[in-house]
Amino acid sequence: MIIHGDVAFMIISTVLVLIMTPGLALFYGGLVEKKNSLTIMFQCFISIGVVTVLWIFGGFGMVFGSDIGGVIGNPLNYFGFMGMNYLINPQYSSTIPFLLFFMYQLMFAIITAPLMTGAFANRITIGGWIKVLILWMILIYFPVAHWVWGGGFLSKIGFVDYAGGAVIHITAGFGCVAGVRFLGNRAVKNDKGPFNLGLV
Repeated sequence: MIIHGDVAFMIISTVLVLIMTPGLALFYGGLVEKKNSLTIMFQCFISIGVVTVLWIFGGFGMVFGSDIGGVIGNPLNYFGFMGMNYLINPQYSSTIPFLLFFMYQLMFAIITAPLMTGAFANRITIGGWIKVLILWMILIYFPVAHWVWGGGFLSKIGFVDYAGGAVIHITAGFGCVAGVRFLGNRAVKNDKGPFNLGLV
């Protein structure tokens, strides 16, 4: 198999986006007080595992599966890697193997929810975070990603999001606002400033 330059570039880009999640863990972990640093980091790292399982078992289909009313993709499409291979899916690329496309999109799904962990610091437990993560991915991220990238109603009217500003940053931003409004004030306010600016 010949690896073209664009395939090599996509492999490198996939790895770089994956590295963003541990980077975010260090960034947020350095901003909170010392006793909450590991909690914030754990919330970022647990997202890698939880979102990957969701993505394999229905999430990818909900985003890129066959369109259901312009709102969501069919979660049974590609469920558990069904129909996934190294061949090229012309619907998404003329040169990128479909499995690589799957992995690349997974990296963005992984990084999105941890963007909210800074707003949830001192407001939610690990168990609560896992519940929020699962519900938020299924009810917010997967549908919005389908609307924009998977052939949903926004893409049909010409909406384009090349860098994830709508799918990733706007959804995470509104998730932060909703979380803060719902959870209320922090349990303990950080009056000591950032724990470790070196990590930041």
